[in-house]
Amino acid sequence: MGQGSTSNSNTPVIVGVSSAVQISGGQFHTCAITSSNEAWCWGENNYGKLGDNSSTQRNSPVKVTNLIGVNFISAGANHTCALQVNGNAWCWGYNYNGQLGDGTNDNTYLPHQVNNIAGIVDISAGAEHTCAVDNSGEAWCWGDGSYGKLGDDHSLQRDNPVQVNSFSQGTKIAVGQNHSCAVKSTGRVWCWGNGNNGRLGNGLTDDQWEPVQVDSLDTASENTAGDTFSCALTSQGRAWCWGFNFHGQLGDGTKAQSNIPVEVAQPQ
Repeated sequence: MGQGSTSNSNTPVIVGVSSAVQISGGQFHTCAITSSNEAWCWGENNYGKLGDNSSTQRNSPVKVTNLIGVNFISAGANHTCALQVNGNAWCWGYNYNGQLGDGTNDNTYLPHQVNNIAGIVDISAGAEHTCAVDNSGEAWCWGDGSYGKLGDDHSLQRDNPVQVNSFSQGTKIAVGQNHSCAVKSTGRVWCWGNGNNGRLGNGLTDDQWEPVQVDSLDTASENTAGDTFSCALTSQGRAWCWGFNFHGQLGDGTKAQSNIPVEVAQPQ
């Protein structure tokens, strides 16, 4: 939890990093960006995903090595990616599936720049793949391509970024376990990859190798993706989710799977 110990806490504890402006939680690690555009990470450090040139678990935040001018960070399962103010993307940690996008399958304990993309405005690190959106609205993905989650109409592993087919005007992107979703400037949400449990939100459960439009939503401004479900926030401040719901993660008061978006229940 970044407070210097491994004790569980049922209430919030103060993390040992000041002036944080953005934070991202992965599977067993957490990272944050400070107002001085530095990246800090803490927690499990297998495969070097904390970016401090070691594999030592850190119970307090450590500064990511050799990375400055950072304004966004995304913690995945065993890797981490960050954006610089200049639009360059950097990743580090586990790379067996090419999820670092540096053209190799080598793990790295230090940030490596993602190949062949620039002007990146949003990035999301998942388990075995990563996706990003650039300032022209194009979407890019790399890593494991099973289920079509890279959106390039293939199931191949990609060690360098590939452009998502038939997609433009992107502003935000989020990746789950085996699917990806992105928001367009039009307010519509598009998803691709594993369709099991309805996580693509198009009313079906089939895998989709290229983006398909999520039903009903037309004013989305933000989105996120869990392992087997997806959510979006509209410009009216309303939250909608779809997919697997056995644990109530759709927030609609039920445990029923939904293949299309359902509105998250308002607090009473």
